[in-house]
Amino acid sequence: MRGLHYFLAGMILTMLPSVVRAAPTSVPEPTLCSAKEQIIFSCATGRQKIVSLCASGDLKQSGGRVQYRFGKPGNIELSYPEKTEAWKELFTFSAHGFSGGGEYHIRFVNNAFEYLLYDQETRPQENSGLLVRNNGKVVSHLKCVDGAHSFISHLAFESMKREPYGEDVP
Repeated sequence: MRGLHYFLAGMILTMLPSVVRAAPTSVPEPTLCSAKEQIIFSCATGRQKIVSLCASGDLKQSGGRVQYRFGKPGNIELSYPEKTEAWKELFTFSAHGFSGGGEYHIRFVNNAFEYLLYDQETRPQENSGLLVRNNGKVVSHLKCVDGAHSFISHLAFESMKREPYGEDVP
């Protein structure tokens, strides 16, 4: 039982760097979330596109909503789900802590495409982005460029359904 306590404590401690990183105040954040929404994940990619996962309301209650968005401000190419009421059944969260950092995933499936938002923290590097697969084959891998919220927020840890961690980011 003591080992479980140490494991959980270590898991929480490895997640703290993602939770406590502050956004710079002088640089506008690359996001497709509205000013009234909370940012769970958002970053600019090298292809001049933005990947965002936005939340509104209290996610711990039935009134909260989560939606993935991809594109540019004024030209959102993909919003998922269109009806945000069932988000708790659609998005899953996984985490794996290790010495010097951790890795966190948010996964969802839209039609035959699997989307994986990821945040890898291995000191001194940090790496995050979007991996898209179709039938298990990688069809797109967009890495985040510098951005204030290119990490997975504590909101995912607190509110999303958990799944076992899988080492599947190339």
